[in-house]
Amino acid sequence: MSAGLLYHILGVRGYRLVKEKIVSGGMEFHIALERYKVCCPECGSTNVWLKGGLERRFRSVPIGRKKTMIVLFVPRVHCQGSNCPCVQ
Repeated sequence: MSAGLLYHILGVRGYRLVKEKIVSGGMEFHIALERYKVCCPECGSTNVWLKGGLERRFRSVPIGRKKTMIVLFVPRVHCQGSNCPCVQ
């Protein structure tokens, strides 16, 4: 049900639901980008190494009177593409 809720109600597309968590005062949806979709922001190459990352939290529309947060882990990438301007 929650994957459908993310897609149809909240409009989150292209991500997979990792887990949902009930917290005090609301709900958190933890989502992730599929590995094959991770690419270099400069050249768009998918030939990248993942080197850590950062967790981002987005406030979404409330469900009833409960607040809703979308939690996304944004990976840090190191490009291995030969034509990329970011490779030094």
